[in-house]
Amino acid sequence: MGYLDKSTITVDAILTKRGRAKLAAGTFEIKKFALADDEVDYTLWDENHGKGTNYYGQAIENLPMVEAVPDESKVMRYKLMTLDKNIQKLPKLVLTPSNATYPLAHGSLGGITAKTTTGGGANSVDQSYTAIISNGNLARFGDSQTYDGSSISYIYQVIDSSGTANIAFTGNNTSNAVQTTTITIIGGTTGITSTVALSISPVTVGLTVG
Repeated sequence: MGYLDKSTITVDAILTKRGRAKLAAGTFEIKKFALADDEVDYTLWDENHGKGTNYYGQAIENLPMVEAVPDESKVMRYKLMTLDKNIQKLPKLVLTPSNATYPLAHGSLGGITAKTTTGGGANSVDQSYTAIISNGNLARFGDSQTYDGSSISYIYQVIDSSGTANIAFTGNNTSNAVQTTTITIIGGTTGITSTVALSISPVTVGLTVG
């Protein structure tokens, strides 16, 4: 789906199965959106351009637009954030575990803890987080029994300076091979984002997060 401004595509989107169903039913509504600049190469900014200041960013403006890709681990990894006007330090989203792998037995829970800081061990800048599992058929949130082949989301609050998204093994990977999906954590105030890969083993093995 694209919104056109005469001959220029300004928005390009891919709808999930649920999105297409809602569009067909006339109930499709965009409530939130994110902006990112993954495709921009800022090294192309040229202050020595012979035609003057109006052309410093010409090469950047002429970069091709990236087509929509339904894999948040590959695109929109650097979303624009909402910050206070006079902020002096950029926030950092710290996930625990970070770049780690741990087993989650069938029927039990695991969790990813998030904290947005600007250093110094202060309380989290974000007071809530949204977690999105790309494939709700392979993994779910701990307090939800919903299994959905499309993405599922969950909003959780910060308690004692951090927030934890509980995830559970659905038991729906009945194949003999490992299957993968992702969980994306988004700060409720800043919009800061991080994506963690989920490796879903067959039912007899369990779930790993890494």
